[in-house]
Amino acid sequence: MPLSPTPARLRWAWMLAFLILPFVTGCPSPVVQERSPEPAWADSVLASLSVEEKVGQLLMIDLPVSGRISDEAIRLQIQERLRKSGAGGVVLFAADPIESAETVAWAQYAGRLPLFVALDAEWGAGYRLDGLTRFPDAMAIGATGDPALARKVGAMTAREAASVGVNVLFAPTVDVNVHPANPVIGTRAWSDDPDSVAQYAGAFVEGVSGAGLLPVLKHFPGHGGTTRDSHLDLPVAEANDEEFQSVHVAPFRQILSGTGGTDFRAAVMTAHIVPEGHLFADSVAATFSHRILSDLLRDSLAYNGLVFTDALNMAGAASGGSPGERAIRALEAGADVLLMPTDIDDTRRAIVEAIRSGRLTEERIDASVSRILEEKQRLGLTGRPASALPPDLFDAITRTDNRQEAHFMARSAVTVLKDETVMPLAVDESVLLISVDHRTRNRGTGGPASLFKGELEDRSGHSVQHIEVDPRAWAASIPAIRTASRSHEAVVVADYTGNTPVFGWSPVSFLRDVSSTASTLALVSFDKPYALPDVADVPDVIIQSYDSSPAMASGTADILYGLAPASGRLPVNVPPTWQRGSGLRLPAQYAAIGRAEESGLDATSLAKLDVLLDRAVADSAFPTAAVAVGHDLVIGYQDLVGYHTFDRTNPVQERDLFDLASLTKVISTTSAVMLLVEQGRIDLDRPVADYLPAFGQNGKGMVTVRQLLTHTGGLIPFRPFHMQGVRSGAEVRRRILSDTLAYEPGNQSRYSDFGPITLAWMIEAITGRDFADFVREEVFTPLAMVDTGYLSSRTRNRPDAVPTESDDYFRFRTLQGEVHDETAWLLGGTAGHAGLFSTIRDLGRFAGMLSRDGRIGDKVFLRPETLRHFTTAVDPQGYHTRALGWDTKSMTGYSSAGSRFGPRSFGHTGFTGTSFWYDPDSHLFVILLTNRVYPTRDNRKHIPIRPAVADAAFDALATGLARQAAPTE
Repeated sequence: MPLSPTPARLRWAWMLAFLILPFVTGCPSPVVQERSPEPAWADSVLASLSVEEKVGQLLMIDLPVSGRISDEAIRLQIQERLRKSGAGGVVLFAADPIESAETVAWAQYAGRLPLFVALDAEWGAGYRLDGLTRFPDAMAIGATGDPALARKVGAMTAREAASVGVNVLFAPTVDVNVHPANPVIGTRAWSDDPDSVAQYAGAFVEGVSGAGLLPVLKHFPGHGGTTRDSHLDLPVAEANDEEFQSVHVAPFRQILSGTGGTDFRAAVMTAHIVPEGHLFADSVAATFSHRILSDLLRDSLAYNGLVFTDALNMAGAASGGSPGERAIRALEAGADVLLMPTDIDDTRRAIVEAIRSGRLTEERIDASVSRILEEKQRLGLTGRPASALPPDLFDAITRTDNRQEAHFMARSAVTVLKDETVMPLAVDESVLLISVDHRTRNRGTGGPASLFKGELEDRSGHSVQHIEVDPRAWAASIPAIRTASRSHEAVVVADYTGNTPVFGWSPVSFLRDVSSTASTLALVSFDKPYALPDVADVPDVIIQSYDSSPAMASGTADILYGLAPASGRLPVNVPPTWQRGSGLRLPAQYAAIGRAEESGLDATSLAKLDVLLDRAVADSAFPTAAVAVGHDLVIGYQDLVGYHTFDRTNPVQERDLFDLASLTKVISTTSAVMLLVEQGRIDLDRPVADYLPAFGQNGKGMVTVRQLLTHTGGLIPFRPFHMQGVRSGAEVRRRILSDTLAYEPGNQSRYSDFGPITLAWMIEAITGRDFADFVREEVFTPLAMVDTGYLSSRTRNRPDAVPTESDDYFRFRTLQGEVHDETAWLLGGTAGHAGLFSTIRDLGRFAGMLSRDGRIGDKVFLRPETLRHFTTAVDPQGYHTRALGWDTKSMTGYSSAGSRFGPRSFGHTGFTGTSFWYDPDSHLFVILLTNRVYPTRDNRKHIPIRPAVADAAFDALATGLARQAAPTE
């Protein structure tokens, strides 16, 4: 589902062009070109290396990105660092992806031999490189119940990392998190079940390998049973033989037994843990243990691939002695690659001296270097540099597909553990957000809670009050929380602390204090789930969301507001309250964007829509368009194309407002009439004058509501009031109500704006409420259409509104945020025929209600029989295609619904270039919003686009459903 360029994406494009140019023109080209490696390359290189050069190949050092590579001083700094260390590999950390790619490219060029370039990217390349994708944690992916997603994460992560020049991925974690108090693994683990870990981590490995990178399994022989963090200490991992082999070693065994082929390989990273209690127990850290790395890994598991140490600058490695001694002991144990020694010079010197003294043999070093060179050969790193930067870098930075996929994964992971008939939250409920985080750096603007607040506001359409709580001094926040919660209908507590021990923190006491004044209390855990049983009886809602990534914040907001089904399942046991597999299933309430395959649409067929829309913009059919194609409650295709105007300065966004023009008649006016008919307040066959006496003037006394809805009421089609000197809404009303009939009611159908205009006034008379307020409160709010409504005629230049016409005949300005229709403008912006503004997202939610026969979740918004009555052609064999308010598809000649929609299809179009069609037989809806009237209404190039979009959408559904129905081998 491609999206249009956002300002951020455009900024990246210009930055990339600006950054690459001096690099390409001012420096030698430094990216390794892929070519078929010579069979003997690794052997010949090994034979050419001195002892010192062989030792250098064993080392991986960090590669700081500290400036532009076009700066000669920076280039020389990197070159000198690589020359001095002789390192065979480098590791990237947090940095800008473009600068990282430049640095990597220069490093590859500057060295004599190709480098391993590694990235620690368990959760996606975006965890380290700003602008790339940050996927949910492994435990969240485990909660989806779909190992194929792990494969997808591995492949997407590898492709994005490769775009920066990375060839080694320090992922996945294969640790089985069996200890709730584990401070370093936690949600990095896929599960506490070894078979599940093997399945998900193995799928991840397949994804990485298939994308051409080397995955590294960590942390052997398993870090999941510890209670200390090896970054800060040396943990002890105690397990008996049965637990050690069947729980901790088993996933490594299962994955490694399936690797070794050309396209499916994996390396292993050691753990800085002391293994105790079993046959392979040792008194030293596994990184330095011959029993673990040689007897167990090499001999028992028959593994002959690369072994990386975990970083040797971690506290857990300090027990190995000096930097040089650590390296020697790791090599003696069976490691190949020494990751980030604390002192490179001391490490190289010590290893060379150990070889010369006989403590290490050169044959032992050759074995490791041979593995390293063979892996580099397999990765295609044998050629000389051939281009300036990896060709996929710009695409990786600017594309939104992967980030959207991360969002889909996150919302599939969100696990609802408790719901006392509270969810989903209603968009008109006021919400107080309370965030609890023990990490000061995460609080304030830009932190995870601030991001979550923005997602809640996006879903609800109104501001959310936010109170941040320091768990070490939570009692000080209670008075303000109590005061605030009394004025809000729902309180959401976002917990980022989990079961991390924090001095003074009492989650039970805190939540009880909050619940004392909260009408509804929802707890969302964005951390490990192990503390939830302690508070299980306090909140009305408990949601487990696993991590604080942007995707998880967005996915959780979707679940809270019913925009996706809740389907996540705990992948770990959380005794005594919840077992592995726990989680409530809650249906989606509203239509929302999902994967094409989830909606039954064929993604390949949908690509035709991309081409069609791009060509339409290029042909000036309209400056911009927003398109949604959905089936049932899943919008499988949404595209935002072009810019607000042809000057290409303001790309269209999902929540940009379009002037719906005549779609107002069905979305607003007809919906209001349907609701009042169901309430018994309108009888379709009674005269309009019974409800609005002033309408009965000049022979209109017997014109019925039904006749106005079908455009058979005898009203004149149109009067250009703005050209007749009318300048007030009162005068427009007077003239319409006092008008005479143009033909005998019921004898023919002539499309007229005055019927819907009159119906809106009639609704005001019946309800005693302003029409704009009535439809907002009774139609748009229940349907979660948070951006939809009428705008005052006084609105000018609203930046989130797509411009319509450059008016040079009445208002003499470009219309942006004020209704295009002149009569509606004279009426103050609110009218029954025009004036409504909405977004592609909101109209998708309206269509979702239609696809569920008028239901919103388990609630009835409109009865199915009402919908059928209003959307069925009243004279299908006669002289018009009108239903009640709606139009139906013409079975002959041109139809904006195309040629493929069924005979019961209904919809409407709008003068500004909008279109809405729904086929109740296929449950397919197609929404097209454009501003084809910019800069002039004389543009009619949009006319063939409407049916072409509808036909392409129908073909995508037909192909997708046929593919799903086809038997599989």
